[in-house]
Amino acid sequence: MATSPVSPVWRALLRTAATLALLLALLLPAAAEDTPGAEAPPQAAHVGTKLAFSGEASFTEIGPLGEEPFQLDLRVHNPHDEAIELQGGDLLLCHQGGWLAPLEPTALDGSLFRGSLLLAAGEQRTLVKQAYVARTPATHVILLVDAADGAGQVSIPILRKGHGAPAGCRRVEPFDVGVAGPLEAVPFSDGTTALLLVGQHQVLAAQRPGDVVTSVSVGSDKGVTERVIWKGLGAKGDRRALWPFAQRIEVFEGFEGGTLRLSTRAVVNGSKTTATLDWPVRKTAPTVVRAPVLGRWQLSNGPGQADMHDDYTSPLSRYAYDMVVIKQGRTHSGDPHDNASYYAWNRSVRAVADGRIVDTCDLERDNPGYRGSLSMCRNNRVVIRHADGLYTAYLHIRKRSVPQGLNVKDAVVKAGQVIGRVGNSGESSEPHLHFMAFRIDASGRARAVPVAFSNAWHDAKARRPVVGVPLAGAEYYFRNVK
Repeated sequence: MATSPVSPVWRALLRTAATLALLLALLLPAAAEDTPGAEAPPQAAHVGTKLAFSGEASFTEIGPLGEEPFQLDLRVHNPHDEAIELQGGDLLLCHQGGWLAPLEPTALDGSLFRGSLLLAAGEQRTLVKQAYVARTPATHVILLVDAADGAGQVSIPILRKGHGAPAGCRRVEPFDVGVAGPLEAVPFSDGTTALLLVGQHQVLAAQRPGDVVTSVSVGSDKGVTERVIWKGLGAKGDRRALWPFAQRIEVFEGFEGGTLRLSTRAVVNGSKTTATLDWPVRKTAPTVVRAPVLGRWQLSNGPGQADMHDDYTSPLSRYAYDMVVIKQGRTHSGDPHDNASYYAWNRSVRAVADGRIVDTCDLERDNPGYRGSLSMCRNNRVVIRHADGLYTAYLHIRKRSVPQGLNVKDAVVKAGQVIGRVGNSGESSEPHLHFMAFRIDASGRARAVPVAFSNAWHDAKARRPVVGVPLAGAEYYFRNVK
C-alpha cells in the first residue's frame, strides 16, 4: 500500500480551514441574530491571590469555518490596603474533555503577561480587552495566575449569541489528560466498529513527563473492550506541554453506547502522578451519500489512521478525506512540480447529494506541485447545504473550474452533478480533493459527520460493496450509479 502522499496537506488542514472564507453566517442565519440575554454575563471569581477577577467572553461574530472568534474582556481588582505583585498570568482554552491549548492572541506563547505586575492598593485594571480566535472546540477561557501570596485560576465561559451557556470544562490540573469529543463508535469498511480517540497528555510544568503509561477501554452493561495500552507520549509537545495522541479503539459486537475510561500515569518533576477521564461514547450510523469522485481513488488521509492528523482537536477534520489517484504506488508520472503530471489533476468533482450552494470561490491560482502559496480565496472551494441539515465542502478546486451558474449562492445542484475539477489551490502540496461533511450542533458550531458512499466498491468488478465508513489509506472504486 502506498504511503500517504499528501500528509503535509492533511497536517495543515485546520490552518487551511481556519483561513477559508466559508462564513458560517451563510450557514447559520438564525444563529447570527442577536438574542436578548444571550450576551455573556459578567463572571467573577476570587483566587488564592486574594484578588477579584471579573470577565466575560462572547462570540463577536459567526466566524469562518474552522475558527471561533470571540471577544474577551478581563479585569482584575485589588480591594486591599496593600499592593500585590502578580508574577505571571496565562490564558488557556478549555472544554468538557480538558484544557486544549494556550490561547494565542499573537505569535507569542499565549501569555497574558510575564514577569511582575504590581497592583496598587484599591487598583482596578483591565488586563485584556481584545478579540481572540479559537481553532479548537473550546467552551471556556481559563486564566491561570501566580502571585507572591499564592496561585489560582478563573474559568470564563465563551457564549455564542443565540445559544445558551456551554457545558462546564474540567478544572486545569498540573498533570491531566484530555480528549476532544464527542466520541462516536461508527462502523468501518473492514467490518469493525470503532471510535477515533483524539486528545492529549497535559502538563503545566515545563518538564517533559517521564515513564508515561496510558490505557483505554470502552464498556457498558453488555461488556468491555480489551484495553489499548501504550507507553510514552508518542508526539512532541509544545512549551506548555501538550502531547497529542490519536488512537482507533474497536468496540465489542453489539455495542450501542457506553463509557470510555482513560487512565494515564507519569512522573512529572520527579513525582508520580495519575490522571483519569470518563467520557460517554455513542454508536453513530454514517450518513450515506454518493462519492464526490468517480473511478479508482485512494483515500490518502482520513479516519482510521493511527496518525489521523496533527490538528487533533479539530471539530471538522475527524472524518475528512484527502483523495488522490494512485498508479504503481505513485500519484504522478513526470515532473513533480507540474500539476498535469498528477493523475488526479482536472478530474471531475461531483455533488454527493441534492442541495444548494452556500459558498464558492475559484479565483485562487493553482500552485505548482509542492510549491504552495495563498492569495485570493485561500482555498478554492464549493460548499453545499443539503435538505437534511448536512453540509459538504470540496476544497482545492482548480481555478475557474466551477461551472457557470453554480458560482453563486443558492444555486441548485443535483446529486452527481459536476461542480468543479480537482486542482492544487491554497494550502495544498499536490493536486487532490479534500472532502468533508459536517452539521451544526446545538451550540452553533460545525462538527464533522462520518459518511459512507453508496457507489463505492472494494473491487473493479463491483462484486464487493463498501459498507460503512471507508478506511483511510485504502483504494476504492466509485461507479456512476444512483
